[in-house]
Order: sequence, then structure tokens, then C-alpha cells
Amino acid sequence: MERIKIEVFGITGEGVSSGCACGGNCGCGGHDFDDITMDEMFVDFLKYLQDTDLKDQVEADFIDVYTEEIKENLDVVYAIRGGYQLPITAINGKLLFQGGLDPELIVEYIKDTLNHE
Repeated sequence: MERIKIEVFGITGEGVSSGCACGGNCGCGGHDFDDITMDEMFVDFLKYLQDTDLKDQVEADFIDVYTEEIKENLDVVYAIRGGYQLPITAINGKLLFQGGLDPELIVEYIKDTLNHE
């Protein structure tokens, strides 16, 4: 089985600007993220992932949108210009969630997707 690639695009050391502004797309339920940075959210996500049965099937990376690496992801650049809220989460190259990082929702999405292949 091919590994599942998760990419989280955000800004190192910066929190989500106004709580979750995803309009429900991240599934966070409107949590207030004032006390956590985007890269800390990602670390928490990795810890959560290690306690799931997907841990050996997933490759996850945090990509700071202010680095050169973002140039390889023009769809993310256009999404940000179009008003998507950071962090943005992509699974296997498809932008799926914005404005927060909900580990449970992401794992549920992956399991549902695997069950329908």
C-alpha cells in the first residue's frame, strides 16, 4: 500500500489569526486557538497520529508558507490568495481542510477514504 501524504501549510511560531475561521471545513467545532501556534498544532497532530493504527501508513510534513518550499505548491499559494485560512491541510496533494488542525477529523477522513478504495 502506498503511504498517505499529509502536508500542513502554516506559519512557524504564529497562531491561527482569529480562532478558527474555517466555516466548518476543519471540523474543529470553532475552538479558540489563541494559545497554540500552527507548528505546535502540527506536533500535537503527530503525537495523536502515533496512537492510531494509521501511524505506519502516513507521512506528514509541516511546510512554512514563508519558505522557498511553498513555490512547489502553487495550489496552496492560490488558495491563500483566495482567502483560505491557515493552516491548510492537504492529503495526497488535495487541499481539504483550512483554518485549524483537527487530528480526529483527519484520521476519520483517511479511514473513510481507505475503506472506499
